[in-house]
Amino acid sequence: MGIFDVESETKASLIPQKATCYSCHAEHAAVDTTFVQFYPTLLPIAQKRGTLSANYLKETTPQPAK
Repeated sequence: MGIFDVESETKASLIPQKATCYSCHAEHAAVDTTFVQFYPTLLPIAQKRGTLSANYLKETTPQPAK
């Protein structure tokens, strides 16, 4: 996986793998390391194909009231 800084209009730079971006994407992204949950056209496709990550499903499943 690679995460790039696209601030520049001419060149994207690879963000170091020690950056917190990587762990956040791994822990919270809905599909692999991609935040498809924020794209209304992509989330239904991931749901239909059954590619949502276990972490994402755990985070979005309502917890029973105590």
